[in-house]
Amino acid sequence: MHVESWYLPHPAAEARSMLGLVPRLGVAAVRNLILISGKEETELREWAKSEPLLSDHIKAAIRFRKAVLRHFDKLIQQAAQEGKAA
Repeated sequence: MHVESWYLPHPAAEARSMLGLVPRLGVAAVRNLILISGKEETELREWAKSEPLLSDHIKAAIRFRKAVLRHFDKLIQQAAQEGKAA
């Protein structure tokens, strides 16, 4: 296992980079790219249980995606508020 394969950037930086996709794909589509569905999360957690050596990395990836989505939503909300103020 290569440690760099599991490197995760800061969630806020990842969310900012995902904003670049919004003009082309739209907010909902980008949210869906970030979001881990309930079914996917269940599968990932099952995988984590079956792979003790990878478990922490898998759980960190789940937390990361949730954090990216929170930051993304916050950025979208801020952009909407700034648009309304203009």
